[in-house]
Amino acid sequence: TFDFKATTNFTLPVAHGLSTFSTLASDESLKDSEVTKVDISELSQISRRFRARLPSHLKTKLHKRSLKKEVIDDLPLIIALKNRVQPSLVELYGSFAEMLGSGSGGRVYSTYSMACGRKFAIKTFRPIRGSEGRRHYYESISNEIYIGASLDHPNIIKTIDVALEDGQIHQVMEFCSMDLVSLFKGVDISQDRINRYFVQMVYALQYLHQRGIAHRDLKLENFCLGEDGLIKLIDFGCAFIFSDSLSRKRKLAASITGTDPYIAPEVHEGSSYDAAKADIWSLAIIFVCMILRKFPWEIARPTNRAYANFLKHRHDDEFFRNIPSDALPLIRSMLSPNPAERPSVEEMSWDPWFQSLLEKSV
Repeated sequence: TFDFKATTNFTLPVAHGLSTFSTLASDESLKDSEVTKVDISELSQISRRFRARLPSHLKTKLHKRSLKKEVIDDLPLIIALKNRVQPSLVELYGSFAEMLGSGSGGRVYSTYSMACGRKFAIKTFRPIRGSEGRRHYYESISNEIYIGASLDHPNIIKTIDVALEDGQIHQVMEFCSMDLVSLFKGVDISQDRINRYFVQMVYALQYLHQRGIAHRDLKLENFCLGEDGLIKLIDFGCAFIFSDSLSRKRKLAASITGTDPYIAPEVHEGSSYDAAKADIWSLAIIFVCMILRKFPWEIARPTNRAYANFLKHRHDDEFFRNIPSDALPLIRSMLSPNPAERPSVEEMSWDPWFQSLLEKSV
């Protein structure tokens, strides 16, 4: 079983704005008054394909919906869905059943729709706290919703709908049976299967990075097994947009975000860092965890004895004796303490071992 200790999940407020739904342009240095208005009309079409599968008696009750914007201190945010009285979330997606997970942002429940014979996962974002500013509340939610709804890849969780009911925002997603921590606790996983999972993780990360998005909280809990048998990356509440189609300039992140054992060492240094290269480090930690079934260290800081030992012996093959020898060159490069020496996702695909995995997956 996994020897994973409870760790603190650090998530500092997202400080960037979103300029357009399609390009997801952002800049953490933007001041509130500089945030550009966002076009979110595309979100009203998210569930069109799902609506087409509904029985006629529900179709007639489902009005064509559109999102409206409210500017709060010059920041455009999703705050309402018009004409959402009928049908309700329960009518469309089924009653809330098992709670799949919870965190600082809200809770995720499973549902089952009798209308289409399908399970869904619905994230109910927590209500605004009394001492919390509306700007900060909607800013954190909009980051997750905008990014999640814009992605379309078989290895990334799909957002199906977004709704406002009873004063709370709900995000409807495809259902996944379990996260990888739960999966690995239950059965022995072969190296071939670990390799297949790793390839799918790389596919998901490649898709994100090609679109200028870094996840910043890659961990086993944020990869789930979908009903189609594929690995799905979830939870974009910590995501950072480091580039966009309008600018070639690469933006650096600054906030400490992620889960301790997976966080790259440069993130702890308190200065700006390349969020995409930090993702590469986290992905290597995930691969090591799948093999060792424990964390190599609790935190990547020199004050941690296990990490200090890694810094001293990271060039020794004996230190990586449990890692397959053909995978070692790539994993070692991904775990370089110097982010400039880590490969990009594209460069990872050139590695001979990874190429062999791709050939096996064909």
